[in-house]
Amino acid sequence: MDNPKRNVFQELVRSRRYVLVVLFAVTGVLGLPLLFMSPAFSRPSKVFWAIVVTIYTALLIWGTFVICLWAYHEISEALS
Repeated sequence: MDNPKRNVFQELVRSRRYVLVVLFAVTGVLGLPLLFMSPAFSRPSKVFWAIVVTIYTALLIWGTFVICLWAYHEISEALS
């Protein structure tokens, strides 16, 4: 007997749009296994999107670091 939850998951993994939304809006690099499980992407497109998502995630982490550093300096200056 098929599990309906598993069928829904399999349908979502086959959707290019769903996989890309999950990669960019939710998980970043942690979603790469989902990308590589998806049969909707060819091998070259999987590699391309893996590189793009990795760069995107690195930029988000860097931006967060810069904002935290700026906030730290602002707070330190205000308390001095």
